[in-house]
Amino acid sequence: MPSLQSNLQLAKKFLISEKHRSFSILIKEIEENDRITPFQRLETLILRMLLIDRVDFFGDRDELTAETNKLLEDIAPPMELEIIELMDSSSKIPETLQLKTRNLLKKQSKEVRHKCIILLKAKTKFQYKYNIQFSLFNHYLETILNIIRDFNEEFYYSEFLNDLCWSLMYVGDSDKSIEKSQELHLLAKKLNYKELIMRSLACFRYAYTEKGFFKIAIDYGLQYLEYAKESTSQYRKWHSMIHLSFAYVHSGDMINSSKYEELAILYEKGLSSDSYVGWRQLLRGCKNYYHGNLSEALENYQFVLEAFHDSKQFLTLGDAYGYLGETFYQKGELDQAIEYSKKSLEFRQKYECTIHVAMAYFNLITFYAEQRNFVKAEEYLFELAKLNESNPNKRISIYYQVSQAIFLRYNKENQPKAKEIFEKVIEDQISFFKATEKSYLYLCDILLEQFKDTKDMKLIGELKQNIKNLSYIAESNQNFLLLIELYFLQSKLFILEFNVEDSLNVLEEAQKLANEKGLKRLEILISNEYDVLLEQLDVWDDLSDRLPSLEERFETTHIEEILSKVMTRWVNYTDVIIEKEQPIFFIIFNNEGRIEFSDSFSSRTLEETKFSDLYPKILERRELLETDVSIIRIKFREFMCILSKSQGLFLCYVFVGKSFLAKQKFTRFVDYFSDSDITNTLNDFVLNKKNIDLETRIQLSSLVKQYLI
Repeated sequence: MPSLQSNLQLAKKFLISEKHRSFSILIKEIEENDRITPFQRLETLILRMLLIDRVDFFGDRDELTAETNKLLEDIAPPMELEIIELMDSSSKIPETLQLKTRNLLKKQSKEVRHKCIILLKAKTKFQYKYNIQFSLFNHYLETILNIIRDFNEEFYYSEFLNDLCWSLMYVGDSDKSIEKSQELHLLAKKLNYKELIMRSLACFRYAYTEKGFFKIAIDYGLQYLEYAKESTSQYRKWHSMIHLSFAYVHSGDMINSSKYEELAILYEKGLSSDSYVGWRQLLRGCKNYYHGNLSEALENYQFVLEAFHDSKQFLTLGDAYGYLGETFYQKGELDQAIEYSKKSLEFRQKYECTIHVAMAYFNLITFYAEQRNFVKAEEYLFELAKLNESNPNKRISIYYQVSQAIFLRYNKENQPKAKEIFEKVIEDQISFFKATEKSYLYLCDILLEQFKDTKDMKLIGELKQNIKNLSYIAESNQNFLLLIELYFLQSKLFILEFNVEDSLNVLEEAQKLANEKGLKRLEILISNEYDVLLEQLDVWDDLSDRLPSLEERFETTHIEEILSKVMTRWVNYTDVIIEKEQPIFFIIFNNEGRIEFSDSFSSRTLEETKFSDLYPKILERRELLETDVSIIRIKFREFMCILSKSQGLFLCYVFVGKSFLAKQKFTRFVDYFSDSDITNTLNDFVLNKKNIDLETRIQLSSLVKQYLI
């Protein structure tokens, strides 16, 4: 008959291979055995809690935790107790006591070493999430790992390593978390330990999102999903979907984010705790925030606070308070933004989430500076300086440098120093997207202000180069929301130089990207901006002839206002509404410009719409249609025209009003028309230079009305 210790080894193998039913049966047999020792009982409790991790992370552990704590009070004989106390101390004096503890353990039998590891695992499992300070706990875990590295306890070594990876993430040390996750990933693959392979991938996803490397984060999220699909754990399937949805939402890809959120909901129904719903509400809040639905985002974050109010999910609570602060900042309600940011700071200080503490200081400095309350801003800058001195971490250092520069920029005398700091942050290329993004944008703001004072065109060149560099970073990291905002800003810079065509082209790119990523409100805003620019073409031609002053150009483009809004987070599009157009007529003409088909939707005839003046403008612009799938917009007097080419024929929709909805409808019409049999019929008439027969005209009219009216 196998020994109890052999069965415990087999139980661990069942956990590794995800044979959860076999694991539960075997653990029950072990626990019911009269010969079980207190240490073996303690190990079964640890393994049971590890199972909860796999099948229902937010499941109830209270009974297991209580029994574990009771065993810990009575279990340790003198030798094991002495070693544990040494390991506790060694987290404070590592160089002297780590070696002593390691040597002491080396002298013990394998059984004693295993008992010590079990005691340490019992002390750390789950307790650290609720009761300890993370900076101390991280050091403690590193000490344990250093001491047991070569003791042939790979199962527990990998579990301690997993705890360290996530604990480092909780304090915000993404670089070190990635380093340890790499070690965990390699060890988990060696053991074929799929649970920890998935956890390492999830940690990679989280860490690279924090760094702003969204493309890499999404790649790891997709790898996690592939493992989760093969897993027996419903929780892992849910968790992998949520992770991907978070990765996509921070990237600005709302379509893929919604896709994976919907899949997560399917798995959520079989899980036990409301915590899953609460965590998804945090995701929903982020989505609404990036969509510009700020009131809805506030409701989501308040839901999270209520859902976790009596729980020990303090990390989620700290995040929710932080998000509330940032959302109120977007709404321009700075007092509320400051209040919630202070609450976030309290949570993070209590558990020594040091880098997130730095982030809270950064937000408070920014908000108070925005209020022009420089006394309070300086108080928090002083606290951040102390945190920076006591924590040699690049990310905290960057928070401090950028905060210092933001504080200085409000005083013109200090702007050169602020500019110098922003330039240094950019030059250092520290991979932390918020710091890089803010530094570029605030530097652009300073350059714009200096340009207004000096009229030195070199500054505009420098400004454009900075925006180009940041656009490259945004594109390579798949930060789509920032990229769209920068396109919008670039369009204004083109206008400053009277380069209207390039301004229209970059707005077209921005609208296309916003459409692809499901950023509907931003898409509407850009479409409306495009329409306004079309209306102003004649004005800009006139302005360029008169060579207006730079002051006039600034006034017309509102570039300072746009840059200011992009710096706070994005262009404010929360009040954008969709406006329906008034259809006027639709025409199809051939390469020679001959009208083959027309349909009027207005009581006015084509002549009454001054068609003789409008039509030559339409013919001029057809040359811009490079491919059959391209669509262009034309503005002439009060009329807006959308023009496309399909199988040698030109399609034109004329209306009055905004083009957003009209373009959507027209695009759907063109897609159908291109693949329809009626197109071939129409082309036969055109090629044979015959008038279209009545039946075909009726079909075309019906089709046009179906899609455009």
